[in-house]
Formats: sequence, C-alpha cells, structure tokens
Amino acid sequence: MIFSLEDGLKVREMFYILCQTFVIVIISFIHPWLAPRIKHKTKSKMRNSIPITMLFVFCIAFSYTMNLIHSIMITILFFYVKALLIKAYS
Repeated sequence: MIFSLEDGLKVREMFYILCQTFVIVIISFIHPWLAPRIKHKTKSKMRNSIPITMLFVFCIAFSYTMNLIHSIMITILFFYVKALLIKAYS
C-alpha cells in the first residue's frame, strides 16, 4: 500500500483506514479491560450480533488481504466453517 498525501487518498486506502478504525472500535467496545463502564448486557448483545460479527470479520479480512472479493469470500466462509465446527464439537 502506497500512501502519499501529494496524490491524495485513494479509495482503497480510505477503505483500509475505515476497516482498521472499525476493528479497533469493536475490540475496544467489547473487551472487558478496555470498556469497563459498558454494561454487560450491551456487550453480550454486540458479541451475539451477526451483522457486527460480519463487519468485524470483513474488516479484519480486508485489512489483511486488501482485496474486496477475497474479503467477501473470507467473510462467507467464516460462517460456514464456524457452523461446521459448532456441529462437530457439540
């Protein structure tokens, strides 16, 4: 990733920054040490929220791959693999 203020921010770079920001916000909002004043009920709702989980997985995948299609595929595969693991071990 090339970052230059002379050329301006590219869409991919902006999306990368947005994804990194979202990952940091979600982790800091849910983590018990980083968010001691947030109610347990609110944290539980966020942990069990499918849209937030999808967004979290997508943002981590995009931050790692920097490829939109790969990130979408990883997000979809995440839920299939998770379901298979839950079936296998429960």
